[in-house]
Parts: sequence; C-alpha cells; structure tokens
Amino acid sequence: MARYYLIAFLCAPMSLMGGGEALAAEPIEEDIEQVYGREEDTISIATGYRKPLDLAPSVATVITEEEIKSIGATTLGQVIETVAGIHVSTTNAVDSVVTVRGITSRVLVLLNNVPVAQGLFVNAFAQLDNVQINDIERIEVIRGPGSAVYGADAFAGAINIVTKTSKDINGTEIGARAGSFDTYDGWFLHGGEYGGFDVALSVSGRTTDGFDATVEADAQTAFDALFGTRASRAPGPLNVDKDLIDARAEVSRGPWTLRAGYFGQLNLGAGVGVSRALDPDGTADFELTNTDLTYHDRYSDALDLTAQVSYVNVHSDFDVTGFPPGAFGGAFPEGVRQDLGLDEDRARAEVTALWTGLEQHWLRAGLGGVFESSDTTEDVRNYTVRQGFPVPTGRFAERGGIDDVPIFPDEDRTIFFAYLQDEWDFAPDWSLTTGVRIDEYSDFGTTVNPRVGLVWNTAYRLTTKLLYGRAFRPPSFAERHSNGLFLGLGDPDLEPVTIDMVELAFNYRATRWRSNLSLFGYSIEDLIELVPNPASPNGLGFINGGGQEGYGLEWELGFDITPKLGLFGSYAYQDATVDDNNVNVRFAPKHQVYAEANWRFAPRWNLNLNVKSILDRDRPAGDPRPPAGDYSLLNLTLRREAIGKHLDVGFSVRNLLDEDAREPSDSPAAIPFDTPLAGRNFYGELRFRF
Repeated sequence: MARYYLIAFLCAPMSLMGGGEALAAEPIEEDIEQVYGREEDTISIATGYRKPLDLAPSVATVITEEEIKSIGATTLGQVIETVAGIHVSTTNAVDSVVTVRGITSRVLVLLNNVPVAQGLFVNAFAQLDNVQINDIERIEVIRGPGSAVYGADAFAGAINIVTKTSKDINGTEIGARAGSFDTYDGWFLHGGEYGGFDVALSVSGRTTDGFDATVEADAQTAFDALFGTRASRAPGPLNVDKDLIDARAEVSRGPWTLRAGYFGQLNLGAGVGVSRALDPDGTADFELTNTDLTYHDRYSDALDLTAQVSYVNVHSDFDVTGFPPGAFGGAFPEGVRQDLGLDEDRARAEVTALWTGLEQHWLRAGLGGVFESSDTTEDVRNYTVRQGFPVPTGRFAERGGIDDVPIFPDEDRTIFFAYLQDEWDFAPDWSLTTGVRIDEYSDFGTTVNPRVGLVWNTAYRLTTKLLYGRAFRPPSFAERHSNGLFLGLGDPDLEPVTIDMVELAFNYRATRWRSNLSLFGYSIEDLIELVPNPASPNGLGFINGGGQEGYGLEWELGFDITPKLGLFGSYAYQDATVDDNNVNVRFAPKHQVYAEANWRFAPRWNLNLNVKSILDRDRPAGDPRPPAGDYSLLNLTLRREAIGKHLDVGFSVRNLLDEDAREPSDSPAAIPFDTPLAGRNFYGELRFRF
C-alpha cells in the first residue's frame, strides 16, 4: 500500500499548473455561477448534503435527465456504463456484475439517499439493466469508498437515484417506446399541488422477449461428455425475456416527505441457467416494495435536522430447472428442479444534524439503527447434493421430501451506527473534510471506517483533491449461513471485507472545455471467496481469503466546439491483482474508452453518437481459455423535441455495427465460449406532455 501513497504525493506538484491564476483579480460572480451554480454541477452523496461537484471531497459524476435522454439510455445499467472506470458486466445474461476500478463487488444503490441494500443477496437493485429510468431526475455516482457516510456496501462506490418531484414533472407526461426483440415500454408521470400537498406519481412498464443470441455449449455439455448422454439444450438461445413494472408516489408538505414504491421484475428468463445449463422455461420474480418518511427542517441559521424511517421488502421466487431432463446419466428424467421463495426485510431509522454555527466548520453527525431479516418461504425440489453432485430424492417436494435443512436458513441481524463529519475551511481556498463512522453488527461485531479529504481550490478554474477512505462489505446471510446445496457452505465466523484507498484528483473547467484526472491506489483485505471444502455438500465453502491490490487512473475531457456541438471522452486504466499472482481480476477490463459527440444541429433537434470500448480482460488463474475478446459498442440516438410544443420523438440504434460482443463466463466448463450480448437493436419513442 505504501507505493500508492508515494504515487499520490509524487503527483501532487501537478496541481501547481495554472497556479498563477490565483493571483489574478477576483472572478466575476456571474462566471462563478456559470461554473458551479447549476443544479447538475452539485452532488449530495459525497458528504450527505449538497456541494459543488468540483469541491466535493470525492471523485464523482452526475448524469442529468437531459444527458440520459441524449445518449438514448433506457436502463440504469446503460447510464452507469458511461461513467469512467465503471463496467457493468454479466455472468449469465441476467445478474449484473459491476466493476469499479477493477473491484468486482456490489455497489451500494440508494433511492433518494435511502440505501436499499439487503442481507441475503446484498443489493436489491443488483440487476441494473432492469431498473427503468423514465422518472429519474438525476443519477449521482461516486467512485471510491463511501462507508464513512453510508456504511455497508459503499465499498468501491455508490449510486444515488434521484427521482422526479412534483415540481420536476409539473403536469402530466405519457410515453411509449417500441423496439427490437418485441420490446414495448410505456410510462405515465404526473406532478402537481393538491390541497397544499405536492404530489408526484409515476408508473413505468416494459415487456420484452429479449435477444436470441446462441449459446454454443453449456455446463450440461461437459456432463454429457462425461456420462455419454445428449441432454444439453446447447446450442440454443438465451432465455432473457422479462416483464418489468415500476410504480412510485411522493407526497410532501412543509418539512415532511412520504415516498412509496413498487419495483417488479417478473417472469425473468433464466439467462444461461442458474447452474449455467440452458433452461428455456426457467423464470424468476423479484418484487421490491419500499417506503420512507422524512422530516427535514432548518431550526435556525446554524442547525439543519433530518429524521428518517424507511422500510424495504424484497420477495423472490425461482422456478427453475438447474439441469435438463436426462441429466447425470438419466438419473433425473424431469431434470434437476427447484422452486425457491425468499423474503428479505430491512427496517431503518436515522437522525442527522448539520451544524454550521462554528466559524469555517460544517459539522454533520448522525445515528441510527437497522434490522435485516431473511426468510425462506418455499424450498421445493427433487434433489439434494452429495460430494458436489445432485442426488435424486425421487419426488418434487418440500426440501426434496427428505429430512434436510433448507437451502438458506432464516436469519436476522441488527445494526447500530453513528458517524461524525467535519468540513473545515481552514485557509482561503483550502478545505479539509474528516469523518468516521462506527457500525455495530449483532452477528460479527464492530467496524470503523474513517475518511479524510483535502480540497485545494488551486486556481480560479483548477481544483486539486487528495483523498483517503476506508470502506467495508459485510458478509451476506448466504455467505455466513448457506448449507452448501445451492451456493457454497456458509461460515458463521466470516469477517467483513475491507478496502483502503488513496486518490489524487485534478478538476479543471474553462469556458468551453473541462478536464478531470483521477489517480488511485487501493488495498483490499479478507476477500470472501469460494474454495474447495470437503465438508460442504457441493464441495465448496466460503472463507475470508487473501487480498487484492490495484492502482490506475481515470481521465475525462469535454470540449464544446460550438454552443451546439460538444465532445466528451474518457479513458480508464486499472491494474488489479489478487494475492500477488499478477492475474488481473476477472470481469475487470484493464482499459476502458468512452467517446461521445452531441450535436444540436437544428432548433429542437439533437443527434448523439457514443461508443464504449472494453479492452484487455484476463481470465482467472487456471482458466486455459485465451483472454476474453475486446469489443466496442457504438450507439446512435436522434431526438426531436417540442413538436407542437407538447410532443417529443426519438429513435435510437444500439450496437450499430452489430458487433459480436461477449462477457466472460465463470469457467470453461460452464459457458466455454462466454456469454453473448445483444446484437444490433433499435427503438422508437414518443413523449407527450400536457
């Protein structure tokens, strides 16, 4: 880790470039407002309160509604993919795997600053490409540790989804979208004032058959070779059809705000199969219900108080066939079948105070508690597992009709937390943010996570940041208590994974161009890994294994050639290795390049062309396949606004060049030729406001 501190301090003299401007005349107030005053140039998740983006003690990105429309994105995953250093991958065409700076980990997702993390599968919004964005006002993203502010799972970064209020909608909007793969979207937004209450309502829905890319071989193909059978359904198409519905309501009056929502991911196809064996009929449902009540008021010029209670429930149902009929030498004539139901609950309460009564200090303190639980509501199957292989139990019944423990035993935990943060403007153009958060878990104990951020307004347009943070990811219920039938054998003594990261960032903004450069280095300890375990029914078990080290950079550059034509690009490099074996972390590209041109070529017309390149992805140690193939996805979006003042239309083509793009699969025995992504696809869109 010492070498990363050294890199940061050796690079510090770079911040002197342009320093002479600090001696110039004081900038014009109007120009300051132009550079820092806009809503899209501020962020809240870096400190817990709104700050100018370039002065926030973090490396952060804000994507506005207008930017989302211009790039033609329709899901959260497509938006996040445009952020430097972040790649949204997949292992089975269903679950998202997010890598941030080479760190393959769950990223904390917040909905209007409320964490929606869960205990069993860690994050309720894990499938980012299923999260619709029709009612989103902005998306805030921080790269780097965030546990000093948000606690669990803000490990490599955090994503805050800010939905539209009544003032953002200000009337009614209805929209429809149709495109490839029999995909149909529809949405309704309404915002207004009723009896002194500000009310915002939104309903979005999608149905799609999904792209029909072919999987040439699967896990059952390997077993067929072993048993001399022909049970595999490969070559065959992916199963990626889905139905989505997202409904939200917000009611506010004075200092009170009540929000409620439902996010349904229904009839989700099994992708390449839960066991990496094609399952054309397998489905899963994930239903998230959330509500939160917030009281926020300013009691004096110096005291700002927020109190919040929230509740999240996630109900999951799996109806899948892990291996097809005839699997394992004909031992399973109906296939290896599983119906599994899970309920996860998270209740949370928090009180936060922001005190500005001390000269040149902003003090933020908070405390709260969380109760998480996970319950198995159904576990119907026709198998158990012995020595790593499914063993038939003869009938499709609860727990296989035998005296066996459930796949996921019912568990719960309580968490109490407290944090303190101080932002100190100790000298002209200098600000020091320090903070620490303590989380006490009922199942594994205490974790302490500090942060330090030094921000220097080096020159009129240049900001330099030197940042340090620690974060943690707690072991999930599955990792601590799984019985080894479905995943690996859990270990109740697992400790949280921890990360320490140092960052050095330079932000420069001129009238027509802007540049952001971030250098980082980190060290991760106590990674939770699956390793061989003879005591486990499937031969695998969870342990706190080794560590991971990484370093890299992210460079963003934007240039407005004219007021109507803008260019933006980013390059991200990371080198991350596990246990000093010099093997790059799987799924994590060493190089990422993003480029975008946005052209308002006529009044109310906008054309956007963007491309994302994923380059240089190594396999894990022991995988004999060549490195995963590079790819570049080119997207084109054309929009026309305010036809007759009320109607917007749009047309978008994604993967314009129809590239055969693939994401690396888990192992050569599972999906040997990797998981294919969608080929060329398009959609047309109508929005009507009144």
